[in-house]
Amino acid sequence: MRDIQITSNNGKIKIRWWWSSEDIKHVSIFYKKKEDDDEWGTKLSKHKIYRISTKETGEEEKELALERGLYTFTFLINEGEEGNRKVICDNIMLGEPFRVELEWQSHKAGILVHFRLPEGGLPEGALLYEVEGYKHLLPYPVRSGTSLLIPNVFHREKVRLRVIEPYDKVYMLV
Repeated sequence: MRDIQITSNNGKIKIRWWWSSEDIKHVSIFYKKKEDDDEWGTKLSKHKIYRISTKETGEEEKELALERGLYTFTFLINEGEEGNRKVICDNIMLGEPFRVELEWQSHKAGILVHFRLPEGGLPEGALLYEVEGYKHLLPYPVRSGTSLLIPNVFHREKVRLRVIEPYDKVYMLV
């Protein structure tokens, strides 16, 4: 399999790929939330997807249920007598991004930034704090109610908060 395209639009997960070999008999697709420990995850569809010899591409789709966030997709490819192999596609965004609201407040020691998230939170090391050439990944998770104190030696206009890859697909700072 090659050129795998995975999208999440209009309430559906859509997957399309090109068959790379005539030896491929069928494929099974599994997906799981990025942080899940389960090796395979959930099977995308109940059936195996068989290669049709007259078609160069394969495709599958599934309605989104509660999927939202970063996912890993594993394609278990059966090549007949050659056996099985797997292809992994990581950091695929499903569903709508989470909005992270920032509230900036003056404080005698500087500026307090308060974070509001509707659910969950940013994992540790996902938020980058930049100001005047200084860059620092926050070493703790950011949840609703978390506050960050920016010392008063920095001007508010020069402070940038940024979600780093791959989490920038999942969280939108507003």
